[in-house]
Parts: sequence; C-alpha cells; structure tokens
Amino acid sequence: MLGRGRSPSAIRGAKPSSIATARTHGPPRAGGTWAKSRGACGTTRIEIAGEIEPARELGYETLEIDDGWEERVGDWRPNKKFPHSIATLASRMHDVGLKTGLWLAPFIALSGTTVIERHPELFLHGPPDAGNLLSVGHNWGEHFYALDLSRPVAHDWLAETISEIADWGIDMFKLDFIYAAAIEAERAEKMSREEAYRAGLRTIREAVGPDV
Repeated sequence: MLGRGRSPSAIRGAKPSSIATARTHGPPRAGGTWAKSRGACGTTRIEIAGEIEPARELGYETLEIDDGWEERVGDWRPNKKFPHSIATLASRMHDVGLKTGLWLAPFIALSGTTVIERHPELFLHGPPDAGNLLSVGHNWGEHFYALDLSRPVAHDWLAETISEIADWGIDMFKLDFIYAAAIEAERAEKMSREEAYRAGLRTIREAVGPDV
C-alpha cells in the first residue's frame, strides 16, 4: 500500500524525502484507512471524507475503506458511522478521480448476524454429535464461522451479497480471511477444501465482473 501503510493525510504531512519514497513505492498506488484507525475498526465517514483530498493531491489511484464500516462481520450493511451510505463516499471519490476500495471478509460471519440466524445451513458445521457451527477462527473478541462453499445456496447468497456491494460504486475489494473457505472440515457435498476455496473466488469474480 502506498506510503508504507500510512493514511493520505499522514503522508501529506511527512517530510519531502518520505513522500518521495511513498511515490516510488510501486503499484498499487492506493491508500487505506486501516493505518489511520490503527486497527481499531473505528474510522468514520467524516474521517474518510477528510482523506479524499490528500489522496488526490498525492496522486493516489485508490482510497480503501477498511474494516469498521459494516454493521457486523457477515452483515454487510453500513453501520451508524456511515449514515449517508458507502455509495455517497464512493461518489465523492469518483468526482475527484479516485477509485474506491472496500474491505470485506466474504467467506465468514459472526454469530448474531442475519445470515447465520436465518440460514445456518450455509455454514460449515462441526461433528454431527456436536450439532453446532464450526468455529474457524477468533477475532473481534469472538469466534467466527465460514460458508460451506460446497453448497450451491451458499454461492447464491455470496453472489447476491457481493453484487449488491459492488453496485455501490466499489472499484476494488480488499478480501480478508479468505483462508476460511479452505479450512479442513466435513462439507455437505463432496468437495475438497481447495475446490471450495477456488469455487468461492470464482463466484466473487463472476459477481463483480472483470473490471473490479
């Protein structure tokens, strides 16, 4: 990421030699909000809007909105920190010639999300005698769960979700926790974990098209 992980406003306030290093760091010429929030998942719409002009002045091509915009991981709707939608921010970036990037963990969800509450069958489960969803990792202070990508209905949900988000004006996705699709587990249909992983990525590519 351009500027060695620093936000555009931080780069703009740096010494000229530091900026020169950032400019020649190589592709992609992108900045993101993760470093600004220092992993706190707390960047707001106002803070991101304040990065647009510095990003343009520094010659960035893309400004990426990192973790913290979503209602909950797995509930991919903007939370109350983004009352005017991600699409509004994307439009502002496009107006000054920037592309819009967005963080997404497409293969996982936290408990309590709409998709898990309504469609637990879309996710990997533990041994039959356990009767529970299979935890594939721990972050945000709790366990998270992975889609069972051997199930066609899981792909239907994934494609619909990704397509809707892309329509907000997203030009680039930063996909995180995608290893979850390849977790060693018992799947509903006969499919290896490598096949499940590749199938999930194909579904995303088909949903967003060739230009994202």
